[in-house]
Amino acid sequence: MAPRVLTLAALVALLAGGAPAQTPAPAQLLTHRSHHWIVQVPADLAARRPAESWGVAADRRLEEIAGRLGVQVPAEPLHLYVDDSTRRLEERAGSDEPFTVLPDRREVAHLVAPDGAITDAGGDARLLLQLAWGAPGSETLAAAVARAGSGTFHGSSLAAYAGRVAREEEPYPLREILRLGGGEGQLSPLVCDALGGAWVEHLRTVRGASVLRSLWQSAGDEQALAAALGTPWEALEKDWRQWLSSRPAAPREPPVPRLSGFLRGISFSHEVRRAGYGSDAAAVQLARIRALGANAVSIVPYGFTRAPDEPTVRYLGTDESDGRILRTLEQARKLGMRTILKPQLWAPRRFTGDITFDKPADFSRWWAGYRRWMLHHARVAALGRADVLVIGTELGGVTRHRDAWRSLIRDVRRIYPGPLTYAANWAGDFETVPFWGDLDVLGLNMYYPLAAPGEVPRADSPRVRELRTKLTAIARREGKPILFTEVGYAASSAAAAEPWKEDHGPFDPAMQARCYEVVFEAFGREPWLAGLFWWKWPSHGHGAPDDPSFSPLDKPALAVLETWYGMRLAR
Repeated sequence: MAPRVLTLAALVALLAGGAPAQTPAPAQLLTHRSHHWIVQVPADLAARRPAESWGVAADRRLEEIAGRLGVQVPAEPLHLYVDDSTRRLEERAGSDEPFTVLPDRREVAHLVAPDGAITDAGGDARLLLQLAWGAPGSETLAAAVARAGSGTFHGSSLAAYAGRVAREEEPYPLREILRLGGGEGQLSPLVCDALGGAWVEHLRTVRGASVLRSLWQSAGDEQALAAALGTPWEALEKDWRQWLSSRPAAPREPPVPRLSGFLRGISFSHEVRRAGYGSDAAAVQLARIRALGANAVSIVPYGFTRAPDEPTVRYLGTDESDGRILRTLEQARKLGMRTILKPQLWAPRRFTGDITFDKPADFSRWWAGYRRWMLHHARVAALGRADVLVIGTELGGVTRHRDAWRSLIRDVRRIYPGPLTYAANWAGDFETVPFWGDLDVLGLNMYYPLAAPGEVPRADSPRVRELRTKLTAIARREGKPILFTEVGYAASSAAAAEPWKEDHGPFDPAMQARCYEVVFEAFGREPWLAGLFWWKWPSHGHGAPDDPSFSPLDKPALAVLETWYGMRLAR
């Protein structure tokens, strides 16, 4: 998935220091009647790929899907809408997901990349199946049947990808893949999607295409599914495991190059959904960030935990969907920027570094959920070709469980073929992480005070010189570079003394800008510094001169960023 091509007006606005309009104008639609489809394409997209070409590809795709599913292509034409604008797609289909099926209209709407490829053929399969067999009995089984109809998962055959997952993680049971167990330890949607489709494909091969209708119409529970297939559930599980263990694994993603050069980074935050990750607005902001002189962005999807009171980790159903994250990674890469995927936990009313567990059983239960959450994002990072993956952020209360972390690092490396780091909190955590030796870069959320209360921060102050000496010593001790995975200051008079606070002290944008200058002057050219990511730039791009937050937008700190990223740190 890739960003929309900037118009001349948008490029002029960027070069002038402004931002282009965040939403495209209403588009003229071009309509083409292919063999099976009435295709509608916005004129700006059709200028890059004609509507006729979309129709030819859609016809071929639908015929292949119908053949795999054993259903007839309807005699009456179906409707296909393709667009690369998330705003227009949502207005048309009510969603900006990779595909949206609208059976009442006999339509599937696809979000496409500028190279002319749809992101998921499963949408065509879902429409065809619903028109042929009616509404499904279970959403989970419907998704698995549609995936089998599409025939692939992110460019790999389903059987090969299933074999790869089984070897990189474990041969998950059908109960989990089809989400029949519920509860804790949520399994990655990327795993469920691929393995569910592979199981359906296997059943079709063994039993014939007629089994697909039984699956489509079956209710989503073990008893109903076993009855529909005429096989005890235990036998279905045994057959699945035997089949899965015999699958050759698909090739791994190509290795991600080791870090080189200096990362002039921005922490890019997901805001409201319509202007969040993957959106038109986000594409505009990524272009603004690139024009500023940055060469890297950090993407920060959140999970949620109430630990230690409730030792679980939850992440499904958030606005930061896999499709939006993958699209943002691709948008940034198409602009020539490198990317860090930095999954982060949010704990209501608690700093995550304070999470500890009195009972080993509670830690084990929480860790099982955390591990699955990280393995999911390892798969996102591999599919999205992220340049670095962060395996944890500010979890100093649980980093003492060294063996658990080292095991997780080994597990992640089987999935994600690139550099790993951990984003340590500045207050003690960074200096005591017991598994730095297993990682590639020392990650630091750099919120050390730059000055005492009431002092003006200076790059040559004793406090800052002492901090530079300490970080130099840690980098030498570990034999690895340091990456400021976060660094930031609110527009507050207290920013230099208490950088981690956003709502403290009188409004002072000049102090924010001064702190930016001090960090660049004191650390920007240190040989041990691999880069820094400023916290933060919102995906919607809204800023205001009187905004007291960490964002530099529309405040003097933005000019500091532009000066240093554009000229002084072009290394």
